[in-house]
Amino acid sequence: MAGLAHRFKPAASQTVPLPNLPVNRARDTICNLYRTAGLKPAHGRIGPRPYDLRHTFAVHRLTRWYRQGVDLHGRLPWLSAYLGHVNLLGTETYLNATPELLALAGDRFRRRYSGRKGTP
Repeated sequence: MAGLAHRFKPAASQTVPLPNLPVNRARDTICNLYRTAGLKPAHGRIGPRPYDLRHTFAVHRLTRWYRQGVDLHGRLPWLSAYLGHVNLLGTETYLNATPELLALAGDRFRRRYSGRKGTP
């Protein structure tokens, strides 16, 4: 899977050129937005972090795919490339189990295997 991200890059005509934004500036800007919104205190390490946005995006995308009934194994490389990872191992960090996601996975499992010999 190494180098997977390059397979999903849009054509140059489909992209909007953005200025080169250093990671520290992006992090500081997002933290300042959190503070302005009252989600984070002026000092300290409590409250939301910029990477929490990535976690939230990944879990919401996975949940939406579950609802749509798509093949997750086929779509996980897309999510991995979108997040800028070269393989699925980096993406696994962002895939937190939520009660809704577990319920959707359980429902899919029951639909697939209900009525088979030895299953409830």
